[in-house]
Amino acid sequence: MILAEQKKQENIIEYILYIWQIEDIIRANKFDINKIKTLVINNYKVNDLKKQEITEWYKSIINDLKDNNKENSGHCSFIENLINELNDLHNSLKKSDIKYNEIYSWALNPIKEFKEKSKTSDNNEILISLNALYAILLLKLKRKILNSETEYAIKNISNLLGYLALKYKNLKTK
Repeated sequence: MILAEQKKQENIIEYILYIWQIEDIIRANKFDINKIKTLVINNYKVNDLKKQEITEWYKSIINDLKDNNKENSGHCSFIENLINELNDLHNSLKKSDIKYNEIYSWALNPIKEFKEKSKTSDNNEILISLNALYAILLLKLKRKILNSETEYAIKNISNLLGYLALKYKNLKTK
């Protein structure tokens, strides 16, 4: 939770990807808060009061996933709302920001290719881009080697999301 709040303030894209990792941890531990406390929370170098706060934060994510029938897949409602907000900003920037459009033009084909490969019917380009980044993150955690074409595609998607994160941060700090 401490890290989540920091990421939320600094880089909204990193925050979303972090929450997705938390969702995966929760699912891997079958929504058992005691397992999560043993494997994750107890490893935080914070006092007991802070650990209790972190435990409550995990419980709130567990409840959100359960309440919205997302035990097997999908994301917390607050993350879905945030992604939709970012997609709205993305669509707005495509109409008004020349630099964003240039970055977007480099990312468009990789986004389309990932959409096709992932067989998603979703048209939310930001969600598709986030899914691409998360897939690559998981591959790297498994120490998989990426070909240069994939590296190039992810670099373009990352550049787009990085600029979007900056615009989002600027918007929220005004």
